[in-house]
Amino acid sequence: MNATKLFKEVCLIDSFSPASHHEQYNAAMALMLASIFERVVYWVGDGQKESITSKLEEFGGVPGNIEWRRLKPYVSGMIDYQKDYHKQHLVSLRLNMSMLFKSKRDALLIFNYNNPLALFPLKFINIFKRRKIVFINHGELEYMTDDREIPYARTTRLIGKWHKAAMRFRRRNKNIFYLVIGESIKNNLVALDCVDPDRTPTCSNRSNASNRDPYATSA
Repeated sequence: MNATKLFKEVCLIDSFSPASHHEQYNAAMALMLASIFERVVYWVGDGQKESITSKLEEFGGVPGNIEWRRLKPYVSGMIDYQKDYHKQHLVSLRLNMSMLFKSKRDALLIFNYNNPLALFPLKFINIFKRRKIVFINHGELEYMTDDREIPYARTTRLIGKWHKAAMRFRRRNKNIFYLVIGESIKNNLVALDCVDPDRTPTCSNRSNASNRDPYATSA
């Protein structure tokens, strides 16, 4: 299945990132999508947009087929993680749910942050909406660890249990896909029984990237 023929538009959704958060990767992802699809609609907060456009200028300029749409995360500028960590996730949950309904029906949805609070409700509602959705997995899988150094460790461990359950829920649903940033995160997810290793691509897996059907990797 050819994604460029199936989708004329892709919505890249970032309801979480403050000004400085994964901007190097987010800019590269925007650039890659712009080279593949006719139209990329990028929903993002003001602070992160400034960081991304700055990076894109370093890469050679902002592609003309990226259309910027404004989202309002809890913190758009510099974030105090100790104070705002969970509030940022709660606002992101609300924004992600709204995007499932307000985006075009025939657009591919890409959430560039796998918000542990939003994953289960998005997957559940999508049973009825039947949208094609991709979740990108970065370092947010820290929720599934017992690291006491991260903010609000006790609450975080509870969220981690919820996140694992959400990852396992309808794991083979044909409309849900995961893209993993690196083999180490993929291996951790496999060990937690959250993904099928044969159906979960990584951004670093260049040897198979050109020949792999992107829709053979459903969650």
